[in-house]
Amino acid sequence: MKLFFNKKIVVGIILLALILLVVGLVCGWLFFSKQKELPTTETSSPNNEEQQTATTLSAATTSSTLTLKTYRNEEYGFEFQYPEDWAVEENYFVNYYSEFNLKVVPTNERHSSFPIGINIVLPEFIDKSFGGIEKTTSNIILDGVQGIKYEYNFEDRKEIAVILPMGDSRIIIGTDDSEQYMEILDQIVSSFKFLK
Repeated sequence: MKLFFNKKIVVGIILLALILLVVGLVCGWLFFSKQKELPTTETSSPNNEEQQTATTLSAATTSSTLTLKTYRNEEYGFEFQYPEDWAVEENYFVNYYSEFNLKVVPTNERHSSFPIGINIVLPEFIDKSFGGIEKTTSNIILDGVQGIKYEYNFEDRKEIAVILPMGDSRIIIGTDDSEQYMEILDQIVSSFKFLK
């Protein structure tokens, strides 16, 4: 009888743990899906400066004048320009391969998970992520640094990733929806500069 009672307690604890896990996952999903809908605010840290400048892009990119902000990261030594009605969110996920990451998102519209992402990763991440996918590759030079541009399909979306060496790491500049965010990605890539 004592053994049967202990099994009932163990089964009850396991069921309770599973129920709590499911509730936690649902709450997390609801929280993060609501987070995407809210406008984001940008915070600045001592290593990052933000400047506002007016820039006219070439007619091939856009016919209008965009007011741009400059994101500058002293710690990792790079900067780029992005539209003033977008925001930068640093370290929005944690991953073994990622040393630092940020995403650039529109503040006035719903958007995909990371419209524009910049991720500083360990070199092996590139092989693990891009090794087995069908892609088109081309060479690219950004601020005098030779890199590779990958164009590929993932979950029925066209994605682009520009990969550059950065010391012992690699930096990935990309979008998870190149059709919708190509103009902004082009702006960020064309204005990207290394500080070191």
